[in-house]
Amino acid sequence: MVIDDLSRKNTIQILKHIQAEKGFKKLTEIQKKAYPQIFSDRNLVVVAPSGAGKTLIAELIALKDLISDNNEITPKITENYSTQSKNETEICSSKTIFLVPLRALAEEKANSLVMDYRHFNLKIHMSMSEIDFNEEEIRKCNILISTYERFRTIIGRMPNLIAHVKNVIVDEFHLLGNQNRGPVLEAILTTLLGKVRLILLSATIANPEDVAKWLDAILLYSEERQIPLDFDILPSLDPDKEVTRIISNNIKNSSQVLIFSGTRTKAEEYADYYSDFIHKKSKLTSNGETQKIEAFLQSLSLPKDTLGNKQLYELAKKRNWIPSCRSGQVSEKSC
Repeated sequence: MVIDDLSRKNTIQILKHIQAEKGFKKLTEIQKKAYPQIFSDRNLVVVAPSGAGKTLIAELIALKDLISDNNEITPKITENYSTQSKNETEICSSKTIFLVPLRALAEEKANSLVMDYRHFNLKIHMSMSEIDFNEEEIRKCNILISTYERFRTIIGRMPNLIAHVKNVIVDEFHLLGNQNRGPVLEAILTTLLGKVRLILLSATIANPEDVAKWLDAILLYSEERQIPLDFDILPSLDPDKEVTRIISNNIKNSSQVLIFSGTRTKAEEYADYYSDFIHKKSKLTSNGETQKIEAFLQSLSLPKDTLGNKQLYELAKKRNWIPSCRSGQVSEKSC
């Protein structure tokens, strides 16, 4: 089956294909609200709890426009696929930009798009501060994934690129309120306003109405949580002791632990601080396990020379756990 137009029938076919790939049974509340807007050109501000399916809304918009507007893309739902567009010398004219706050999120998004849409002829490119600026790849790709800061550099060096962009999807847009990163994101949105379709996604912003009004956007809001969230508050004069107790209990139950911190540096300190404790408590790492962990890390094909990744590799090779600095998290996770 070839999907070659903007009709609702074909978009539904795309959705059914994605549904089969991802295994979900029905649309969530926020997805039902957003579905009619997939076919409009209005800016969207989408606010819903984590796990509500906000990302799928943005992906459907991007895929729908790429398929309907770009002659170089002839997507087929088959077992054969290519990540290269047919004509690699021309600029993609319906490009979608995914903006995320962290490199780790960009890598996660790139991997997800490649896997979920492997049956479509899409060319996906990441551009981050640690990666050399590749103007040719940026021009050719159908989907560009970048951090806020890098994209500000891109539009500064390639101002004509915006004319070839159809959608800009901004994840974690509540960072508009961040003292350091907010001005960068605000400058980007101001530059793009009226020139592209903006789709903003967040789970935590307090004033979405104000942002929607500023961007002349439709606000889509839901409080429906797919996974119930239970919490306790544990006052303690010795937080580290409380954390080690929680880690011990979760090791016994073979479950994960996330330790949130305010900065990446603090997350790295936690990773070092708790690694020996976790290793002694779990008693799972043998030479055989270490080899499995190393093989797993190699399969990820992540650069090993960045500071964050270097620490992850060293800690994970020695212990049966992987710390993650995404949003300041440390995760105990079996390989």
